Amino acid sequence: ASEAKQTQYLQQATQEKARLHALLHAMRLGVLLVDSEHRVLYANEAVAHILQLNHAHLQGEFWQDEPASQSSLLQGPFGTLPKSLLSEPADPLASSATEVMLPSGVDVHVSSVPVLDQAGAGMGRLWLLEDITAERQTQRLMHQLAAHDSLTGLLNRHTFNQLLSSRLTPGAER
Repeated sequence: ASEAKQTQYLQQATQEKARLHALLHAMRLGVLLVDSEHRVLYANEAVAHILQLNHAHLQGEFWQDEPASQSSLLQGPFGTLPKSLLSEPADPLASSATEVMLPSGVDVHVSSVPVLDQAGAGMGRLWLLEDITAERQTQRLMHQLAAHDSLTGLLNRHTFNQLLSSRLTPGAER
């Protein structure tokens, strides 16, 4: 009976793993899990897509501070990825969030949370990467349209008057 229960639990665990894998695979959000020594334990395909890396080679690689003998995961097709991409906060138990522009021109929102064991000690870190390039391009376009005449491309009257006023006012920042 005990062996039958173990088989049942193993089947349930295998099914749960398959469901979780399908969920993480379908997400456009990059999910990267590293251990306390910065070795990649899991990376979904979105991580490889966002960073333009080969997904098959991510598992087991050192993410940062890799020994010289290890392959460099931070080398992408557009050159070296910024070291700040996955830099940990000073407090290893703190969460972090930042935005980074990759050499490929992709804007990425990067957030991380520590993975803690039952005693509360850090045993790794979960990183979430989101490609925000389209949002940043939309913001730049909206700023351009708000400040410039759409026909001539020159500053519009409101923006020109603000700029002129700031330049003519004594003590105004330049």
